[in-house]
Amino acid sequence: KADIAFVPALWCREDAGEGIKLDKDAEVKLVNSVVTTRAIENQMHVAFINGAGQFTVNGKTGHLIGRTQLSSPFLGSVGRVNSNSESVLYTTADMSILPVAESAYRIREDLAI
Repeated sequence: KADIAFVPALWCREDAGEGIKLDKDAEVKLVNSVVTTRAIENQMHVAFINGAGQFTVNGKTGHLIGRTQLSSPFLGSVGRVNSNSESVLYTTADMSILPVAESAYRIREDLAI
């Protein structure tokens, strides 16, 4: 079983579609919650590595949300770049909490049924 998942991405503000009119940070909020959710439901650490800045392809510009982060069960985000600026994130993953998460949530056990 894996203890950490590395998730490279190119997540943009524009991915919210019309939702961006309701909240310009809709995708930031989504990513921040989904990364922690994936850590909990998979009982592992999740390292989300997203692009920063902006890019243009075929005349369309995308604004990457950044928000590279490491999330862990129980703890949520233990380190995050809170911008879309190019950055390096230094943090640690406490591997000792994974057996506690597995014992508490028993998700893998449920999936074996």
